[in-house]
Order: sequence, then C-alpha cells, then structure tokens
Amino acid sequence: MRHSGRWTPKRAALAFGAACVAAIAVSGAVLAAKWPFGRAAVIARISKDTGADVAIDRLRTTYFPPGFDAENIRLNQRGTGVAILSIRRVRIRATYTGIIRKKVSEIDVEGFQLATGHGHSFGSRSSSGGSFGVAKLVAEDGSLEIFSSDGGHQPFRVSIRSLVLTGIGSSQLGFRVAARATRPPADFQAEGRLGQFRSNSVKSTPISGRYTVSNADLSVLGGVSGLLSSSGKIGGSLGRIEWEGTALVPDFEVAGTSHKGPLRSDYTIFVDTGDGKTEIQKVRTSFRRSTVLAHGQVSQAPSAHGKTLGLALRMEQGRVDDLLWLVSGQPRPGMTGDIRFDASLELPPAPPKFLRRLMLRGNVEITRALFTNPKLQLPLNYLSESAKGMNKREQRADTQQIPGVIRGAVDDSDAVARLTNVHYSAPGVNASLDGEFNLIHKGINFKGVLATEGKLGDGAIGLKSVLLKIARPFLAIHRKGKITTMAFTIRGSSGHPVLTVSGSKAAHAAAHLSNR
Repeated sequence: MRHSGRWTPKRAALAFGAACVAAIAVSGAVLAAKWPFGRAAVIARISKDTGADVAIDRLRTTYFPPGFDAENIRLNQRGTGVAILSIRRVRIRATYTGIIRKKVSEIDVEGFQLATGHGHSFGSRSSSGGSFGVAKLVAEDGSLEIFSSDGGHQPFRVSIRSLVLTGIGSSQLGFRVAARATRPPADFQAEGRLGQFRSNSVKSTPISGRYTVSNADLSVLGGVSGLLSSSGKIGGSLGRIEWEGTALVPDFEVAGTSHKGPLRSDYTIFVDTGDGKTEIQKVRTSFRRSTVLAHGQVSQAPSAHGKTLGLALRMEQGRVDDLLWLVSGQPRPGMTGDIRFDASLELPPAPPKFLRRLMLRGNVEITRALFTNPKLQLPLNYLSESAKGMNKREQRADTQQIPGVIRGAVDDSDAVARLTNVHYSAPGVNASLDGEFNLIHKGINFKGVLATEGKLGDGAIGLKSVLLKIARPFLAIHRKGKITTMAFTIRGSSGHPVLTVSGSKAAHAAAHLSNR
C-alpha cells in the first residue's frame, strides 16, 4: 500500500533538516556577502565613521565567536597624512544575533596613541549606513596628545593607564578613565557619562561626571613647589569641558622663602579641547587669613612658544603679612596690616623661572600698617606722639603702636617690584616714596619725602638723635609753620633696612636712623 500523500515522522525529520540546511546556507550566503569583520569591510567602516585614511598591517577574522584580531591600525587625516590614531593591538568579539542587531559585545584595545587639537582632527563622517553599537570597550596603555595652535610647542601629553567605555552608540555612553599627566606630573581619575552625538560633531557631545587629581608636583613649573590634589564635577561638552572643584596644596611654597603653608582654591574653568585655551571663570584662593578672587584665561602666547596665563586679581579683605610671608625669606614679615588691591597678572611660558616670568600691575591700600622692625616703627611712633605734644619721657613710657595707611601702585616684572606714588600717613606724619624691591635678592631701594608736625629729633633713638642734631644744618630739612619736611632713602634688604636722611649740602653728613 502506497503512502505518497502521508507525512511520516521520518519524512518530517528529513524535511525539517533540509529546511535548516537551506536556512543556514542562505544565512551563510548573506553573512558571507555582508560579513562585517573582513579586512575590506573593517577598513571601509572605520573610514566611513571617522573620515580618515585607514591602514591595518594584520587582521585575522574569527567566526566562533564572530569578530577579528588586528595589529598596527593607523588612522591618518585625509589629505594631509597627519597621524590621528594608532593602535598596537585590538580584539573585537560579537554574537551572531548581535551582528543582525548591529551590536558588538566587547572591544579590547592594547597600546594606542591619540592626537587631538590644532591640526589634528578626523574628517567628515559619512551619514550612509548605521554604525555598530558597542556594549563595552576596554583600552589600556595609551596616550593622548593635545596640540596647541603654536605648532612649534610640545603638545600636552597624558598617559592613559586604563579607559572603559560602555553603551557606545546609545544615548548615554558611560566612561571611566585613569591617567597621568606629564606637566605637571599628576594622577587623574574620572568617571561619568556622555550624551548622544549631535550633528556628527563629537565636540558638541554633552559630558557629565566627577574627577579627582592627586600628587600634582608644582615644582616643575619653576618658582613654586607643593603637591596639589583636586576633586570636583565635570560638565559642558567634549569641545568645551567645564571643571568645577576645589584644589588643595598643604605644603605650598614660593622658591627661596622656606615658608610652607596650606593653600586652597575653589574654581570654575572651561577648557577648549580644540586648541587647549582655558577660560578661568572664577577662582577663590585662600591662604592663612587672606583670600584672593581671580578670573582670566590661559591662551597662546603672542610672541613665544607655549601658553600665557592672564588674570584679573582682587583682594578685598586680606593681610599684607600673609603676602609678605609668601614671598619673603625672613622669619617674620616686614609689615602687618589689612590689605586691599586690584591687579592684573601675566605669566608667560617658561623659561625663565616663575618670579622672573611673573608680571603684576595694580593698586594697593594697606590700613593699620605697622612695621615689625622696631628700628622703622619706633621713629614713626615717636614722631606721631611728638606731634601730639608728648615729650620724650612720655614717648618712651607709651608702648602703643601707631598704625598708618599706605596707598600706592606696584609694577612687578623680571623679579623686581617697582612702587610708585606710594603715600604713607599716620597721625602727625605723612610720607611719599618711590622705589624698587628685588623679589629674589630681597634688596630694597626707596627714596621719599617725610612731612611731620613732630620734632625730627624725637624720631631718632640714642646716638642717632645726637647725629641728627649735628647733621641738621647740612640736611634737606625745611619747616613751614608747624610742618617739617625731610628727604630720605631706605636701602639694604627687607630683613635689614637702612633709613638715611638725605643731605642738601654734604651727602656724607647723612644721619643713619637704623642699623647703628
């Protein structure tokens, strides 16, 4: 009996097997025609996604699991040949269902160099065809070089120890990076998320996250030293990244001072990753009892290789002894008092060292000013008390310090602070002076005029009082009513100042009112 019209289990199994073989054959033919991990397909996809010329020395396709292993991949800027990205070794793994959905499971990268900034960018991306999404990318042993618009200057380099990206191709890309910068040497860690790429522009991609910086050695900058640590938030976009945070330097020191102390800065800055230009939106720096506010930018130096820092500075409530403590090598500052100032600061690229590069111009006001050296402060006390009518015995018995007010302008360059239109006033005493202070050698050289209602003899001490009386006929001393005026100079060093009364008839008849 014939059963040609009936399905038997054997026939069903054979038919199912044939259908499977046919499906596999068709799928294999389709995959073979559109296999994404062949050499030509990989080069075409990377070139289309980056707009770069692509070269691969060796590529081995794998089928179980699907993917490829490649060595010595190079991406060069199209038309110029400038190297943008090189990879020593890469390994890509996917699944067959992932291929259909255009998903890659993992990319492992070992050894890479990425260049960005001026003259180093990918070309225009093609909009045809969809890119593969990547679940996870792990990259190790890499480096990032950021080139400035000054082609002759060395790029800013960062050694990337590890980089992990997740969700590539999705609306939220996660990142985690551990790196080390070279100047200043510092360890850097960050993690966060990147938003969806916009209009084929990587720079417009939003970014958010947090970061930490540790062991930043400031001594390589020249003129200052200390280890900086910082932490804060990341925002903005890949083209203009916002950094908001707090930096701490527990052992900050200006070279040659032997004074170390804590320094704290709260800041918001924006970094242009295209040319490295940095906008310093606001910085609040505190040390000891003083706080300085600043804003400005780091930009290409107009006539030199490297970057120039430019800042507008303001101190509304500070201490002059804190500032002098920072820059003076003496055990204690030469003056105490409250200080206010507005200034502009410019720091060109090295060399030379920090203090010789620093340029500072501004106006300053010091209230409740007192000299810590008694040889300078006591004569001023005695003159003020003499102007009040106190005799010498009363002056000696009075231990009160009489503060003054100082106003003037400062112009600092090449490690020399030039003071102009400086006016000192205290009860019964007024003085004006101009001169220079060497920030490295600590030498001082000032000339001025003193006007007082007191008796000049009361401003001298011991033997100096006798010398002043002997030299008085030869000195440039003038009296008009109750006001006596006298020219003077202050020379020596900040630790050992010498006040000299200038003579009009014989310079050798000067009376030294200090260091005698």
